[in-house]
Amino acid sequence: MTRPGDAPGSASDALGPVVRWLAWLPDPVHLHLLCATAPARLRVPRRAVAVRLAGCAADLPLSGYLELVAAGALSVTVRDPHPAPAAGAADAVLERAGRPERISAAPDDAPGPARRRRPRPVPDAASLGLPRRAVLAPAGSVRPGGRWRAGTERARLRDALTALGLPADRPDDAPPGPGGDRTVRVLDAPGCTACGVCARACPQGALSLVDPGAGSGTAPAGVGGTGPSAGAGSCGGTGPGTGAILRQDVAACTACGWCVDLCPPGVLRLVPAPAWAAVVGDGLHDVARVVIRTCARCGSGFGGAGDARLCPVCAYRRAHPFGSTAVPRG
Repeated sequence: MTRPGDAPGSASDALGPVVRWLAWLPDPVHLHLLCATAPARLRVPRRAVAVRLAGCAADLPLSGYLELVAAGALSVTVRDPHPAPAAGAADAVLERAGRPERISAAPDDAPGPARRRRPRPVPDAASLGLPRRAVLAPAGSVRPGGRWRAGTERARLRDALTALGLPADRPDDAPPGPGGDRTVRVLDAPGCTACGVCARACPQGALSLVDPGAGSGTAPAGVGGTGPSAGAGSCGGTGPGTGAILRQDVAACTACGWCVDLCPPGVLRLVPAPAWAAVVGDGLHDVARVVIRTCARCGSGFGGAGDARLCPVCAYRRAHPFGSTAVPRG
């Protein structure tokens, strides 16, 4: 369930076939990446493999380069006339982590030994084939990215860093991207009522209401407002007199904004991530902690700031005994 703008960048998505192909190869290779407008034949070093992407190689994000290294690239050379700032950022990550792999950028006509070689055909990323030795290889020999790839940039970056052995407690070794990239977003909800609408509406399942008294377990989304006649009106073990935590899985969140648009009290908002630790590691962020109280009229549990004695539904009915309201559209 997605809408325009929810999906991750197309440049990284188009890299999927290359990541899977590298992960299944028996031996790591030196990789040369070319954009879609590159010639069909090109001079490359003897032990290197050139691949033409569906888009521009310079548009790849930081996570894309690290995925290629984790999948088995001994080095990645971007053969593109356009600048590739993320390539330099990825190379800095590898260097600080003590990894031997390198990522560099070079124009298509870069001088060197390859200029004296005969041009070779450059396959498209979508038409890469595996040698028989790779098909018959044991399943355990497949490197990261060969069987599964995350659907969001943050999750891909987290998986690549984990595969490369970069500890989560070294934030300086993993800059968020070139130019101070602040695309990583977390949620904030001052005045949250723990109604659970955002958790039920999230298309990625990145939000959940957690019962603090149940350890790490999560309770069903939704705390109250419908009285004892509706099971969805309670938050499992999070009942009146206790509390609830609205928790965000930062790696799964795509910052689509659906939860912000649908929040009934209008208190949910997206803010820049405060630190790299919000992405690496467990990737969990506590958006709000809500105290659950008992409605004096219907007896259901509800959350929110202040000392209100009635849940939002009962408060509305008392203020408008003969009125009704419709769900706003748009």
